[in-house]
Amino acid sequence: MNVTQPLSFHNMEKQLMYIWFVIKQLENLKDFVSLQIKINDQPYWLLQSC
Repeated sequence: MNVTQPLSFHNMEKQLMYIWFVIKQLENLKDFVSLQIKINDQPYWLLQSC
């Protein structure tokens, strides 16, 4: 039990880092899309978000 606990914690840590990385990528994508919308003046993302 005590042997597997650090391993599972390490896996959880890796998963959290991966999730954080994905969230950062999504934030960058969101900023990019909103920038494109400002340039094009087409709020098509409102339709996609529904």
